[in-house]
Amino acid sequence: MLAAAWAVCAADILPMPPPSPPNDDHDGYYDRPEPLGEHAIAWIYVAASSLSILCCVTVLLCHVLAPGLSRFPSSLLLWRVVCDLLLSLHFVLLNSQQLFDTSATDAGVSACTAPLALLAQFGLFGSLSWYACLSANVYLSVTRPFTPPAGRMALYHAWVWTGAALSGVYASAHAGYRSAYHICWTNARPGSPLRNLDNWVLFLGWVVAYASLGVAALLYGQSRLLFGGASLAHRLAPRLQQLRASRLYTLVFTAYWALLGTVYTFMYVRYEVQGYGYERAPRYLFAALLGSVGTVDCACWWGVQATVQPGTLRALRRALCCGARPAVAADDDDAEGGTSGDGDDKHPPPLRQRASTISDETLFGSRAD
Repeated sequence: MLAAAWAVCAADILPMPPPSPPNDDHDGYYDRPEPLGEHAIAWIYVAASSLSILCCVTVLLCHVLAPGLSRFPSSLLLWRVVCDLLLSLHFVLLNSQQLFDTSATDAGVSACTAPLALLAQFGLFGSLSWYACLSANVYLSVTRPFTPPAGRMALYHAWVWTGAALSGVYASAHAGYRSAYHICWTNARPGSPLRNLDNWVLFLGWVVAYASLGVAALLYGQSRLLFGGASLAHRLAPRLQQLRASRLYTLVFTAYWALLGTVYTFMYVRYEVQGYGYERAPRYLFAALLGSVGTVDCACWWGVQATVQPGTLRALRRALCCGARPAVAADDDDAEGGTSGDGDDKHPPPLRQRASTISDETLFGSRAD
């Protein structure tokens, strides 16, 4: 990601070839491909985003049926799923009009409104920021294993929702259709000083910063587990399950946003800075990746449930078959109130008792992950 950031900076400084001659049906800058390619991208967005919406709704439904499935840090991912649901809804609403409104010469431009721009930026910033909170939790779980996660949830919520609301209002005030990405976002036209500012302040800068945070948190946490000694391993035992889940979430999302940020940087440099005409392959890939953000979250969420707390999946199956709310073992690491399942277990066992029940095979097997 740092290399991608340097590439963007160099692209703004080094001399570039002249842009392709503009077409009369656009804003005088981009050389757009044939409508068939645009419709293919719209179909990719609609298909991928519809699947993401279905996955997000499934995760939220599972949270209602079995609250124990969303114990900390899965509760952090739950809020990220909400943001991904909003972002996916934006893609479906925007690109559906381009598919079915054949009377408009540029349906994307006509469909782009201030509320859609607000929805896009709110969901994008929120999804990225909850990923950053997951990365921060990896670091804090290692350095402060006895600090309840509920103490930092208020800070997480304040940062994410304040940033998402402010950046969303800004995007809605400068709403415009980005035809290269099929997004109703900010209207940063060539020659405007807002072009670089919008890309960095609203998206690319956060991708670089959060991905760097995720990599640093993973490396630090793993090094502490491997070289911290038996004393640290004993201290981390009560939160071993939580730490394993956080590491898996952070690893998957770091890889996803690094790939998406790299594709976005390539498109930004080639189309917006250098002025080349649009190409199909990178735009198809970008649409598939961004439209699948909710699907990636859902797959990661189910993966954590299956590997870290498999008993809760059996409880969910019983709930779906019998229509009863399943009772899931309580976890004092739960950031949302310290109880789970049916809510009857209000007094989880002390940390020392929990630490003594973890076997050496479980502990050192996790350290070898």
